[in-house]
Amino acid sequence: MYRTDHNNRKAFYDNLRTITRTGYYYNITDFEQRQHSRWVAYRMTKLHIRDKDIAVMDLLMDGFSQSEIARKLGASRQNISKIKMKTEGFIEYWREIRTSSYPIDPEDLAVWENFDQADPD
Repeated sequence: MYRTDHNNRKAFYDNLRTITRTGYYYNITDFEQRQHSRWVAYRMTKLHIRDKDIAVMDLLMDGFSQSEIARKLGASRQNISKIKMKTEGFIEYWREIRTSSYPIDPEDLAVWENFDQADPD
């Protein structure tokens, strides 16, 4: 497994840093939270979600239309549409991470169980 994932190591650590910066995982020394944050970063890497995709998801959650997002990011509407389709299964989980008013408890990680069903393979 390591050999097939080795090429995605930088993307994995970039996603892990992005997740950590959200403050969703408030106790990074807790094993379950640390393990879960790494699992989410791994899934994001497998779905090929990068910084531009995260920016598009944030703007979609803020209520911007695809054409407004395209103008704001300097991309085509078709590109924004592709990103929206690619991140469709993940955007609800990203909303949970970004809009959480209080950091999660380890018991609340069960909401993520359905995320495993959105397997890109």
